Amino acid sequence: MSGVNVIGMPFGMHGLGLELRDKVFALRAAGLKVCILNENYSSLKSELRDPEIEALVVDEPRYDINLICHNLPAIGLLARKKPELLEGRYNIGAPYWEFPQLPDAHRFGLEHLDELWVSTEFLADCFGPHTDKPIHKMPLHMAPARQKPRRKAGNSLVFGYVFDFNSMVARKDPLLVISAFLNCFAAKPKADVKLVLKYKVEQSPLVRQRDVDDLLAMAALDSRIELVSKPLSAAEMSALYDSFDVYISPHRAEGLGRGIIEAMFKGKAVAATAYSGPAEYLEKNCAYPLEYFTSHVGAAALGDIKSHFTWADVLIESVMDAMSVFAQEPSLCTKYGKNALRQLTANHGPKAHGAACQKRLRDITLERC
Repeated sequence: MSGVNVIGMPFGMHGLGLELRDKVFALRAAGLKVCILNENYSSLKSELRDPEIEALVVDEPRYDINLICHNLPAIGLLARKKPELLEGRYNIGAPYWEFPQLPDAHRFGLEHLDELWVSTEFLADCFGPHTDKPIHKMPLHMAPARQKPRRKAGNSLVFGYVFDFNSMVARKDPLLVISAFLNCFAAKPKADVKLVLKYKVEQSPLVRQRDVDDLLAMAALDSRIELVSKPLSAAEMSALYDSFDVYISPHRAEGLGRGIIEAMFKGKAVAATAYSGPAEYLEKNCAYPLEYFTSHVGAAALGDIKSHFTWADVLIESVMDAMSVFAQEPSLCTKYGKNALRQLTANHGPKAHGAACQKRLRDITLERC
């Protein structure tokens, strides 16, 4: 086994960019040789430069195995534009998708893969019916906090949520978080609580300005709601998560739910929808599951996401209950956070991910001999 060509968007300030960087660090920590090919097919151009990652970027693949950190449409596009990168190599895909239904346009990407690596059973169930290629579930690759969290400024109980307008904001449903907060605390102006919403928005066909305007208007209804829109460095994002007491995510569909997992790895309490990708990590006493019912996407359909696709409708009463419980008994934040960190670090993290990848890559090499 010589090494791995990791193909994707190494500087992207989005989920796939973060995923690639995490995987590279985990592979290298396991002693594997890695090079990176920068193939960016996203309309999102904001970048986060990392010297360690930059030093690994090359113009030509060096090894016989590719790990492609793109979603399926981009894998299909890569195969059409640069077939020489894939031909004659063993191609592993690490795609994500958020809905139980897979769009027809995504299936072409599966044809160019020899196997898939996924982070959740939900993703395995999503891709499985559409391919006969092997699907391997790998341990989560995110790392626990390396340093002790910074001490919070002030005594307010802080609810936090991080989301991206460029990733179908209706799927993240931040307005439900604001509505629940207002219903819980608007009539209690002295309640020492705060809601911090960190969001990203870039010019894109997937972003509707009225959605941004609605968020701004609702957030303005209570001075305890803080919006953070400016780009943050990795250290600044880490500090932001440190400031949260509870990460609250009423998501309607997720392939992984990275924000949820990052909060849990930081020992933060989480209240989240126990649906789709994150559901398997929201175990009892490790998180507060938000109640929901399933429905069709309907009029919210956008791009590849069709009206007949299904997602979760979270009950606002459940979000309000979660906020009230943590506000009335702040010690639960520590309890849930410690349990979540203990649960995740038992089986996940860069070391576990790197070891699993190393084993699978060794098996692939033997199978190809």
